[in-house]
Amino acid sequence: MYVFTGKLGQFRPNQQSAPKYNLMLFGIAGASKSAFINSALTLLSPDYPVIHSASVGGGEHHNSRKLARFELPGVRATLWDTWGLTPNTYHNGDLQWLLEGVLPLGWDMDWVYDQQRDQVERAAGTRDSRAQHAVLFFIPHSSLDKRDETDLIRSTFDQVKHLNPMLLVTRTDEVDTTIRRSPDRPSTAIIQLKHKASRVLNIPVNRIFTTVNYTMERQKTFAIDRNTYEILDTALGIAEQNYIAKYSQQSLRSSSLRPETTTSRSAAPAAVAHSPSPLRQAPIIDLTQSAPPPSTNASRLLTSRDHSRQPDLSLKPSPKPKFKPDHRPKPQFVPTLVGTPSLQKK
Repeated sequence: MYVFTGKLGQFRPNQQSAPKYNLMLFGIAGASKSAFINSALTLLSPDYPVIHSASVGGGEHHNSRKLARFELPGVRATLWDTWGLTPNTYHNGDLQWLLEGVLPLGWDMDWVYDQQRDQVERAAGTRDSRAQHAVLFFIPHSSLDKRDETDLIRSTFDQVKHLNPMLLVTRTDEVDTTIRRSPDRPSTAIIQLKHKASRVLNIPVNRIFTTVNYTMERQKTFAIDRNTYEILDTALGIAEQNYIAKYSQQSLRSSSLRPETTTSRSAAPAAVAHSPSPLRQAPIIDLTQSAPPPSTNASRLLTSRDHSRQPDLSLKPSPKPKFKPDHRPKPQFVPTLVGTPSLQKK
């Protein structure tokens, strides 16, 4: 599958302020966000062993407590791992600051903005390089059966809706073990799970994906790599659209605030009067007014048609030129016999 990952390298931002697309991994605590990072790094690795760069936890506790960054080799994109979503996190505007790139790399989930203001100010110059372009929202399938978590997911999902987030349902192999062998052919139980997530969270089905991460495998498999590739390809496409929309709005806003350089008509006669050029100012013609009707003589000239003076535009063959005969006398040639006197007359 590694030989087919070259298409992911075609997604490239054009602005120097954001040399790479930023994909934020966000969601419920213990939703296998770190496991997805290892699956993505394994997909993009030319070797066969499974990569375990991100530490994977278990259960519903916080495995990631700091803002971490993982570069995707060969792809102009970065994965940003965030701490888990619980009823006790993301109350001080942390989510909005993460989306805008305000919080620097290594920000701890227990830090308070007012107490760490100096770190935020030192990282203000690189804020655009941390602004997020796409959000991958991770939830375990068990969250759909818990009312408090579904309410939390629905309210938080609305805060990132402007970035067209992807909803990734994890741990789906607990519902059907056959999905690990063929994620592209989901069973009836997996399809019903996606429709349940769409109904409970009010999200379209085409924006809901199922993840299959490496757990006990030591060597990469084509099925898991293909499923991870489809998720990354979709995420990079969304990031590109959000990136273009963001900088298009900024360029339109800057052009609207730019002062217009226009010259008032009242100052035009003064400039002509003091101009050293002897040329007179051309009259201004108002094209919005209708033209006056032609005079009587002009109307006669327009209506009268002198067919004798109009050129003949018909496609007739041109006559051949006539040549006059030459009546001048032509010189006559009289042969003279030399050296034969016997033939001469006596």
